[in-house]
Amino acid sequence: MPFKPSLEKPLLVFSPIPAEERDAAAGVGGAIVKKEPLELTGRVTFGHDGAGGRYDIVSTKRYYTIRYVWDLTDAQKDMLGKIQDANQYVLLKGVLLTYKDGSKNIDADSTVQVFGQTP
Repeated sequence: MPFKPSLEKPLLVFSPIPAEERDAAAGVGGAIVKKEPLELTGRVTFGHDGAGGRYDIVSTKRYYTIRYVWDLTDAQKDMLGKIQDANQYVLLKGVLLTYKDGSKNIDADSTVQVFGQTP
């Protein structure tokens, strides 16, 4: 691991997003065929897709959307921006969904934690 995060207290915790508040783009892959724990070391990046602005975790050639900007508080966006600007590695813990079409996404129904050095 390129860094040693403190696993006692996460830098960020993203609560589950109620289904009625979630964007329709969150489940574009169809039926969920697999749910599994995810621990991924990578860097935070900001990007856009057809649904809008989002923060991703990128590790080697894989990336998963952490949350879209409209699902984040200003404090969460600020911290994610600082982590990205510092170009530091973080450890993300959450649940990974695999859809029928083979696409994957971080489960919005589950809590997501980000561990790392305070930027």
